[in-house]
Amino acid sequence: MVTCRNCGLGFDTKLHKECPRCGYWIDGQHPESARKSKKLFALGAMVLVLFMICWIGYASQQKQKEKVQKEILQTRQDYDQGLQYLKNSDFQKAASSLSRFSKGNFFNEAGEYNDAKSLYFYASARYIEYMPGINYRVAYDMASQQLDQIPDNYNGQFAKDIKSFKERVNDRLETYKKTDADRVQENQNKINVGDSDVKVTQIFGEPKKKNRTVVGNKVTEQWVYSKNYIYIENGRVTGWQE
Repeated sequence: MVTCRNCGLGFDTKLHKECPRCGYWIDGQHPESARKSKKLFALGAMVLVLFMICWIGYASQQKQKEKVQKEILQTRQDYDQGLQYLKNSDFQKAASSLSRFSKGNFFNEAGEYNDAKSLYFYASARYIEYMPGINYRVAYDMASQQLDQIPDNYNGQFAKDIKSFKERVNDRLETYKKTDADRVQENQNKINVGDSDVKVTQIFGEPKKKNRTVVGNKVTEQWVYSKNYIYIENGRVTGWQE
């Protein structure tokens, strides 16, 4: 005998599985209700799983968007900094800021950054020209290799500066095709006291070494070539020794 927990009627469980009076199942839940509960539980679990999958996908998408946005902002910052460093003639920092543009082609829907790659090679070439501890001839060879990456028809920012620098590098390389001895022989008596150091470079090329002395506002340099020395004071030739 059991007592119905719903209405209090006593009945024999051998004869009845549910209360004869109210129909309450003896274990507290009807089988049909149990099946419905299981279905609802399974449905709820499925909805929860789908929600988690959607949330994870959404979070991943948002994270990717943030990453792309951060990359866009960094690209803009590097480009703007590179331009500013170029304007300030800080070519080492300019090359560093523009280095991300050295490979591939960078541009957005507005067509920006089309000139960034060329500007990187220009900044690198200018930095190499005055790189400490490097031989002049080697420096101009390396600078020329960087400039070769810039199209001849380039017309973006700093186009005039780039064209002028290309011409200067090419002129320097042409002078290096002759030996120092050849230049001395061909250009004897072609320089005079008072000539500029630029003319000396055009005739003899860059010296192997420069010995520099500064006294007050007076700057004296001894330019050392293979077979002669040229003395320059404040950018003007004062004499030479063969």
